[in-house]
Amino acid sequence: MSELVAALPMYDWPEMRGEVDAQWALLREAFRQKGIDAPQSIVRRNGDLLPVPGGIRDAGGDLIAPDPAVLPPDELDFHKLWLH
Repeated sequence: MSELVAALPMYDWPEMRGEVDAQWALLREAFRQKGIDAPQSIVRRNGDLLPVPGGIRDAGGDLIAPDPAVLPPDELDFHKLWLH
């Protein structure tokens, strides 16, 4: 099982979920064939993201994104996801 997460929010519209899942399956297998530990499925909710205690900070120590564990678990904030 991979410790990594994958998300494709720019393509993952509700009406496209089946197609996005199929594309991810192809990408995942291609990654794995190259020895890359790709996640089984893509992330669609904050609750599926790994915790980052204290949040994500830039080189200067300023907070740029909160710990996903403090965000509503059944939502997904695409902007914050991009910062992870």
